[in-house]
Amino acid sequence: MSGVEVVFSALKSLAELGGRFAGDKVAEKHIEFLRDQLTVVGQSYAKAEEKAGDLERKVADLEAQIASEWKLFRGVYFRLLPSGKMDPSAHCPGCRKPLVNRLVYFSGEATDDYICGVTGCGWHGQNIGRPEALFPAVAKEYGVELGGQLV
Repeated sequence: MSGVEVVFSALKSLAELGGRFAGDKVAEKHIEFLRDQLTVVGQSYAKAEEKAGDLERKVADLEAQIASEWKLFRGVYFRLLPSGKMDPSAHCPGCRKPLVNRLVYFSGEATDDYICGVTGCGWHGQNIGRPEALFPAVAKEYGVELGGQLV
């Protein structure tokens, strides 16, 4: 039963209850007060349902926008720039922040492994691909140009 149906059911019950107390001024005042309160609740519920529907549509639109902006490749995300080119940075699948090639970060030599440097995230991936091969491969996969320099 929806919230509106509950309100109308309560109003019907109040109408039936009101007939039992005909002539009792105090009971009639209470019933009138309850009827007014139920009307307010019903109106508030209708507004809340409308707002929830609007928010669901906005979430769907934002999810579609995110899906068109972020491309998944070998377990990590790459971002399409507003120019239509691809950002040449791999991004964390957990927090979407740029990833760091593990050994470039520690020793200066590139490997197939990446880590997320965001405190609290801690994502790491292995065998994703060396930067010099990975970035051109993802751009080719999605038919776009790289939008910047490989770091």
